[in-house]
Amino acid sequence: MTSDDLETHYFRPEPADILLRLPFHRLSTMATTSVTLVLGNAPPAPVAPAPPPTPLAVFFRDRNFPLPTTLPPINPFVHLNNFRTVRNLGILTDAYQPVWQAFLAAFKATYNSPTDRFFITYVENHDFEYNPHAFCTTSWRRLRRQLWPRDIDNEGDDDAETQARTQFFAAFNEEFGDYFGHADNDDGGELEKWRRLCDVLGVDTKDLPTTKTQYKKALAGIHVNIFDVLQHLRSGTLGDVRRFDTVRDLARYSKSRRKIYPKVLAKGSALRFLLRELLRSDPGN
Repeated sequence: MTSDDLETHYFRPEPADILLRLPFHRLSTMATTSVTLVLGNAPPAPVAPAPPPTPLAVFFRDRNFPLPTTLPPINPFVHLNNFRTVRNLGILTDAYQPVWQAFLAAFKATYNSPTDRFFITYVENHDFEYNPHAFCTTSWRRLRRQLWPRDIDNEGDDDAETQARTQFFAAFNEEFGDYFGHADNDDGGELEKWRRLCDVLGVDTKDLPTTKTQYKKALAGIHVNIFDVLQHLRSGTLGDVRRFDTVRDLARYSKSRRKIYPKVLAKGSALRFLLRELLRSDPGN
């Protein structure tokens, strides 16, 4: 097992208020449980209906090869390859082409966040087997190894790679903003997203800040890795996002896992208020 394999999160139940704001495909792939308490003759509490199957789940179900419900969820491409093996479908055969096109359409309909869409362009054009359940930083490293394998530790030597890197971080920025607010928008809906960010990070908001300036002050002493924050909601994991006591501790963690967002690209979303000067905070590494 590689270090990248360890980046994939297990799916677990999430409180209802978080479930309501998860994307459709994240809800549909999460394992949920319910507990009914009966007191005396009181009727059982209603159980929320299960979310409808995703287009990708329907694709495999219609071919009598359903997606497994084990945790962590299987990479859809691994399941597709298992399906091809069982059905003896070669990649270059005429019989496989309509299957591939149907799979790709279902995959795109199921996974459609900004970062999903970024990686799917390489699924279509470069045969990249994107795992939507993994950390997006893990997927980015895998993509670089496949297309620009010269030196995984030195980015930006190739024009195409530099452009792809900028697009990747822009997609991440957009998705973070969709969840937690955009820096240049002051309407009530955006303030609710800032409150959500404080909730996810465990920030005490009992005094109910009413402006983004107040929220920024509440977040000033919180040290978290922004990739961990987004993955927390993408995967539906239960529990707290890991917080660090000092910027130096955060820097060591982020650099050891290559989870660093370039500050120069942090425009337009709330993530820029969580960025810290990491490269100057751990001079010993």
